Amino acid sequence: MDFRWDDIRLFLALYRERTLSAAGARLGLDGSTMSRRLVAFEESLGHTLFDRSRDGLLPTSTATELLAFAEEMERASKRFEEQAEGLDGAPEGTVKLTMPPFVAESFVVPQLSRLLQRHPGLRFDIDASQRRLDLSRGEADIALRDSAQGPGDVIVTRLLVLEFAVLATPAAAARIGAVEQWETLPWISWGEPVLHLPASAWLREQAPSLEPVLRSTSLAAQIAGVQSGLGVALLPKVLAEGYGLVPLSIAAALEPTTRGWPVDEIWLAASRSRRALPRVAAVWDFLLERAREIAPNDARRSGGSQ
Repeated sequence: MDFRWDDIRLFLALYRERTLSAAGARLGLDGSTMSRRLVAFEESLGHTLFDRSRDGLLPTSTATELLAFAEEMERASKRFEEQAEGLDGAPEGTVKLTMPPFVAESFVVPQLSRLLQRHPGLRFDIDASQRRLDLSRGEADIALRDSAQGPGDVIVTRLLVLEFAVLATPAAAARIGAVEQWETLPWISWGEPVLHLPASAWLREQAPSLEPVLRSTSLAAQIAGVQSGLGVALLPKVLAEGYGLVPLSIAAALEPTTRGWPVDEIWLAASRSRRALPRVAAVWDFLLERAREIAPNDARRSGGSQ
């Protein structure tokens, strides 16, 4: 029997995605190429791996029996790749990071120019979405997440604990004065599908009847709205200086509510093997360094694996 590692990669992609098009997108191949290669692989094995149906590909019992062995080969391949990459010790190459959009916009991307000056051989690929890519399978090198949980042999470190405040332009803050009722403010807030975020939940609790002047899933759009004078927003305090914003003054009547300002934790995660790679270590260490500089009081960290 003669087959290539690419055949195993194809099998794993098909097993996980269950359609030719989705698996092809993962591997950078079109559907017709995927179909031809699957047929050729099945012929070389002498077994059918997937039953074709209107709903996609259904793994046969043979495919299910082979899955564990294919995943073991995948792990061995990744270990070989990582060991070879770390031989020269130079922080060069592409680092793939995954994180929610607001983390990319507010913290990570604005820092990359400084990191590139330090290590010009680095390149960055950022998945700014709510997806949770699998670090143990090498879908990303580093993840910035809102929880410490992670499957497999993953190292997790708390990067930041962000405290929030109601921010506005200096002119708007002077015009508004001391806030006595939350509902009277022209709010800019989060929209679907991120209403679960601490800032959004806090605002709904304090002002349940509020109708914001703008809802957006983009932190950049919210900041732009505040900067233009459109309204005010509940944002991480560390953003104020960089974007020319100031916290609003809060009247004594509202002080009890502000004792429970929302906070948002950001955790840094990577598989143990990839964390040791020079290119990944350079990004990891730089993010921790910048967190200490930007929010020295909020950068409370604890190391360990989850």
